[in-house]
Amino acid sequence: MSTTINQPPTCCVVGGALIDVIGIPDRSLISHDSNPGKVHIAYGGVGRNIAEILSLLQMPVSLITAFGGDGWAQDMRAHCIRAGIDLEASINTERSSAVHMAVMQRDRDLSVSVTDINLFKMVSVAHLNAFTHKLDGAKVLVADTNISEESLHYLIRRRKDKINFIDTVSGPTVHKIRELLPLIHTLKINALEAKRLTNRAMETKQEILSTASYIRDQGVKNLFLSLGKRGLYVHSNEFSAFMAAPAVKVVNTNGAGDALGAGIVYAMMKDKSLEECAIAGLRCAALSLQYPGAVNPVIRPEMLISSR
Repeated sequence: MSTTINQPPTCCVVGGALIDVIGIPDRSLISHDSNPGKVHIAYGGVGRNIAEILSLLQMPVSLITAFGGDGWAQDMRAHCIRAGIDLEASINTERSSAVHMAVMQRDRDLSVSVTDINLFKMVSVAHLNAFTHKLDGAKVLVADTNISEESLHYLIRRRKDKINFIDTVSGPTVHKIRELLPLIHTLKINALEAKRLTNRAMETKQEILSTASYIRDQGVKNLFLSLGKRGLYVHSNEFSAFMAAPAVKVVNTNGAGDALGAGIVYAMMKDKSLEECAIAGLRCAALSLQYPGAVNPVIRPEMLISSR
């Protein structure tokens, strides 16, 4: 089955596709001991999750990533194809899958995780340079920091005059964008990552405002700062505001940040205002929080953007 989309994709996503191994204890988590609970395995990765959600939202999307050669990776690749994601520019290897292993707290919030992203070093500048028609033809280019610093630099510099959307993924990978802030169109980052990026406190409202202003002063055009249960702070010349997260019963937090990003990107591609982008992102994240996997399959366009 061909994965090529005849027309240039509306969105091109470059980032991780991982196998998620998620453990949830039955009781309060006890450190340095074996905790009875439940373990489930799912398809994940920030870039892959965003691409699948965009496909659910009926947006043509291509994904540039690397898949391992084991059964889990090949099943994940087949799932992406069935979801309608263009994988023409993705890499197939004989290596082991990239894996995200997370241990959650009893309330379903993350306690700690270990992520093996070495596979994505294969998404090199040389590989990306062979698919410039996808990079340049996309209305929005999404990149996550699972890929190498060199590849991120290449992508952001290549798209400096167009819309690029960067998701920083985690504290240990956020340093990759530090020198590129003046070239970033839209940045989605959470409080922990922002603290690591800026070496600034992020506890009080004033500290959040100060850190957001600092990031914007470095040249970022649009900033979406995820605050978890506290919602979202949006900062740009067009619109700045704290926005509350919808109240939902949380089943799983893994993938909620990716859903937030996907909702924002979807609204951006629909040329919505930044306030509407934030609303779409928060609604998408709320749907993710109510589902045990990383991508809630019920997500549809009418759930994110009100028709007028």
